[in-house]
Amino acid sequence: MSLSQHKLSNLILSTACAAAMLLQSGCSTLSSLGLPVAASTNQMIDSAKHISEAPGQALQLPTELTQQPLANYFVEVGDTVFVEAVSFDANIRLPGDQIVKPDGSISIGEFGNFNAANKTTEQIQLEIQALINSKVRSALEQEFAEETVREQKYEETAERPELESSDDEEDELDDSISEREQERRAALDLRIAEQIKRNKVSVRLVNWESKKIYVLGEVNSPGFFGYTGHQTVLDAIVEAGGLTSKANHHQIIVARPSSCGSCRTVMKVCYDQIVQLGDTSTNYQLMPGDRVFVSNLTFIDDLKKAFCWNKDPSCPRCAPCQKGCDLPTGCQ
Repeated sequence: MSLSQHKLSNLILSTACAAAMLLQSGCSTLSSLGLPVAASTNQMIDSAKHISEAPGQALQLPTELTQQPLANYFVEVGDTVFVEAVSFDANIRLPGDQIVKPDGSISIGEFGNFNAANKTTEQIQLEIQALINSKVRSALEQEFAEETVREQKYEETAERPELESSDDEEDELDDSISEREQERRAALDLRIAEQIKRNKVSVRLVNWESKKIYVLGEVNSPGFFGYTGHQTVLDAIVEAGGLTSKANHHQIIVARPSSCGSCRTVMKVCYDQIVQLGDTSTNYQLMPGDRVFVSNLTFIDDLKKAFCWNKDPSCPRCAPCQKGCDLPTGCQ
């Protein structure tokens, strides 16, 4: 046997022995001994890694056990709102569910289109109510004005006996006309108030399709998912099909949307502590637009994982002090 053949034989034997050891030990292998190793582009950029590991990023944000509702919800394009009359005897007719169109508007029937984008439901309700009140008032005012004109024409054309009258009688007649006008105006104001009260509306948010979260990187089903308001990082990862075999459990982050020039919010996630220790300190409550990113194992990380070196590394900044609780034994 030549020297080169001897080296090749030893290499094959060594590889077989290493594979047997790895399989027997139950440790993860170099991507299950498949090549290329950790061939993925899902690598975390240096700036994201730096921000997530900085002490200043230890923010007091809502987590699994301290979830909070959104302070304000602003309706956006794609959301669905429902505008309806509160009273059964309302004399206005409004469409059903309205999806906010790309131009930000919804239809409110006979009252035209209304711009609902970037407003809360409370704002939408107040503005639509003001629009309806204005339309109702204008219609009744117009009707009152037309009725007044008809009465004036009737009085002008009506035959009246020409009798001599004193100044006092003319003053009494003017006072009578003025009093009648005041009564008609009071009746009109009462009618307007009744119509406005009858046509009160309410606005409800039916669907919030515009709000999404994103789960990317080394997960089995990456993509965007509808926002429910109570999802945590673990919920999002499970919804995305869980981590792949090439996922780096210690390189998972949540990036929160921010505008250019503002501070970036990037939180490090301790996946193993969340699922194995029930540690909720980094199982953040997600907000609309959050990006959960799972990095892939580098060659060195994969090598360490395969040969069980540094088998249980600590996740930086993730509750380094872990202790168990004294729980009662037996059935209670």
